Parts: sequence; C-alpha cells; structure tokens
Amino acid sequence: MKRRHKLMYLLLPLVIALLTGCGSNAAEGSSESKPGESGKTYSLAATDNAFGPKTLSVESGPITLVIENTGVAIHNFSIPSLNIDKDVAAGETVELELTASSGMTEFLCKYHLPEMKGALDAS
Repeated sequence: MKRRHKLMYLLLPLVIALLTGCGSNAAEGSSESKPGESGKTYSLAATDNAFGPKTLSVESGPITLVIENTGVAIHNFSIPSLNIDKDVAAGETVELELTASSGMTEFLCKYHLPEMKGALDAS
C-alpha cells in the first residue's frame, strides 16, 4: 500500500504539468466561437489545488466558461460579485454562461482557499 502512495506522489506533479501546460491550449485558456452564438467559449482547469490558468483573458460580453475538474477532490467555481457558485465533482466538466465586464473579476474555489483563486481579465 505504501508503495502505491509513493508512486502516486511521484507521478502527481507530472500529471499536473501535463494537464496544465506543456504547450496545451487549456493552460492558456483556449477560446472558440460556437456557431450561432455571439459569445466565445473559454476553458479553465481545476486541479488539486489550483486553477489553470490562474488569470484567464476573455473578451467582454457574453461568454461560456467550460470548467473541467481534473483533480481527485470536489472543487467549486465561485464569482461572489456575480452570485455564481457551482460545485464541480472530480472528473466532471461544467459549462457556465455569464457576461464578462471589462476589467478583472475574481473567482475562487470555496473549498480550497487561499490557494485556489484566480481572475477573469476581460477586455
């Protein structure tokens, strides 16, 4: 049993690095337009215990935010100023539609503060 835990702790940083970077669009907050919609779609990863990217650049206006929990714990995506509070179970992906106002808007995971917080940077 100890050997499995040791292996898990050795592999966990590698898995996190692969999921949050190494040239991946997810780490940069990928965006794409969906046909028939005026807004764009942006991706955000929730890992144990960080968001990737920490600051997500978006366009002002209506957007869809796709949040994927790639960790093993339940996470949460909250924007208190917009009354958004959504749990994201391990392995689950959720989509949220919101209107991004110009400037910085803070988001957080209410279960894993202070380390799990970030910001939407809308221009």
